[in-house]
Amino acid sequence: MINGEEKLKKMLEELLDEIGDYPNAVLKKEIGLKSRPLKHSNQTEKALSSVQESVDNMRICIKYLLFDLDATRRENLYYKKLLEDKET
Repeated sequence: MINGEEKLKKMLEELLDEIGDYPNAVLKKEIGLKSRPLKHSNQTEKALSSVQESVDNMRICIKYLLFDLDATRRENLYYKKLLEDKET
């Protein structure tokens, strides 16, 4: 699995390849992405970690909600059956 920093570097390199029609001097002066290291890679990793943790928490919440919904359905069926048995 490619981590976030490697994926970002790959995407930036692809972008530079796509805009390769511009002269190298302009690219180095204006953008300079290939020669410049990522300054905020630590912050990027923290942000990715935070997003991943949030997604994991959301998955747990969704699983709990589905479990609760299923339990509620079973309870509703049980109470309907009790009411039907009582009416007959």
